[in-house]
Amino acid sequence: MVDDPVRRCVVCRTALEGERFSRTSFCSERCRKIDLGRWLNEEYRIREEGDAWAEQEEE
Repeated sequence: MVDDPVRRCVVCRTALEGERFSRTSFCSERCRKIDLGRWLNEEYRIREEGDAWAEQEEE
């Protein structure tokens, strides 16, 4: 992944420019709810060192 100097929404990748977005990682309430839904549906996982399950998913 190329380093992008512009902060982007973690869901839709829209550029987050201006004071309005200085304290958030989302461009809208919709993207915030999508991200929350992904966490609640366990689509995200925090990988732990030596986590065999996570290593198997990567293969």
